[in-house]
Amino acid sequence: MNTDSSAGRGEHWIAVLDDNGRRAMSDPLGAAGKAQRRRLDAAEQPEWAEDDPEMRRDEATCGPRALAALAVGLRHGMEGFLSV
Repeated sequence: MNTDSSAGRGEHWIAVLDDNGRRAMSDPLGAAGKAQRRRLDAAEQPEWAEDDPEMRRDEATCGPRALAALAVGLRHGMEGFLSV
């Protein structure tokens, strides 16, 4: 999921995993991405994966890192996803 509006050019990628009515999200920016996640928190109220940063703010690798978090979740389930 991208944190930009649907009409925007794209802002930041976040991984979303749904499993048995449970929704969790993983943000490659960790705690540094909290400001960008406020709208998602209000609308979705998801569980968030650990807030350790996977990338620095000056990197442009959030898309591949979000995909990697999804791969972990698909292989190891929701608990694996939440620990990424």
